[in-house]
Amino acid sequence: MEEIDKWKRINSVKSTEDLKKAILDIAEDGIIMGKSRPWEAAKQVEGVDAIMEKDYPMNVLTRSYGIRQQMIYLMYYE
Repeated sequence: MEEIDKWKRINSVKSTEDLKKAILDIAEDGIIMGKSRPWEAAKQVEGVDAIMEKDYPMNVLTRSYGIRQQMIYLMYYE
């Protein structure tokens, strides 16, 4: 998947379930590369649920491809 397609996929989600699927879709070999380190896609999916259910801090999600930004959007508009 091209980089722009990863951005488009994340930014098109309309629910937390779709965000979790999108995270897995854009991962390469189960990893999403951040600016300073790799992030495990499975842990990112767990992070989405943790933020919604337990009010975890937003920094459990990577900012890569707008994942954290989209999570913030979903928290307020889903």
